[in-house]
Order: sequence, then C-alpha cells, then structure tokens
Amino acid sequence: MIGLDYILSTYNMTRAELAKRMGINRANISMYIRSSQIPEKRLEQIVDIFPNVSKEYFTKELGENDKFNINISKHTEGNIYDLTMNSKKKELVESFLRIVVKQEVPLELLDTMLQHFENNYKTKGEMNNETY
Repeated sequence: MIGLDYILSTYNMTRAELAKRMGINRANISMYIRSSQIPEKRLEQIVDIFPNVSKEYFTKELGENDKFNINISKHTEGNIYDLTMNSKKKELVESFLRIVVKQEVPLELLDTMLQHFENNYKTKGEMNNETY
C-alpha cells in the first residue's frame, strides 16, 4: 500500500478532506496515490498537515515497519513522547516500543495498546511527577 493512502486511512481522513485542506481537487489526491508521485509543493503541504509523519512515507510502498512507525507517530503527537517527559519515562516508553517491535505485534493490537497508554496518561494526570 502506498504511504499517502495508508496515512489517510490511519488518520481517518478521506481523500476529499485532504484535498479540501490543500485547496485542490480530490482527483489530484487520487492521482498522487496511483502514481506514487507528489509534486514537492504539494508534498510540503501534506507534511504540514501530518507533521509527525516522516516525509519519506508519503510516496513509498510501505512495509510493516513503516506502518508501525506511522501508527506510533499518530499516537505520539504531543502526548506520550513530548519534551517534558523525564528520562526514566522516556526509557520506559522506548523499552515498550522495542518489545512491541521485537514481538511483531499486529498493528490492530498496537493501536489498542497505545490508546490504552494514552488514556492512562491523560487520566492519571501529569505522569511527569511519578517515579518509574
């Protein structure tokens, strides 16, 4: 699956919604997905809309690791992996992600796990003060 198509699906955004945000026709988005080529000006617009997703993913054929990274990007937008996180917590999150990658956790399960982590992070308040 081509990156842009997968990213739209992951972020629950339609081609029409993306086109509207970019001020272009939906047919252009479909053309970008079919051809795997996006003009640089348009690619910069897309990157601005999805700032946590690496630019390279939008035009390439994605492997499982790429999909995993995109999924992580979606769930870490200023929430669990921000600059205010202390080093112990960063170490904990990185260890968790290494285990997930090593065990080849299915993306659906990863999504559920990350949502659970986010919910706990928000519910328990600023975990920055907790000791791990």
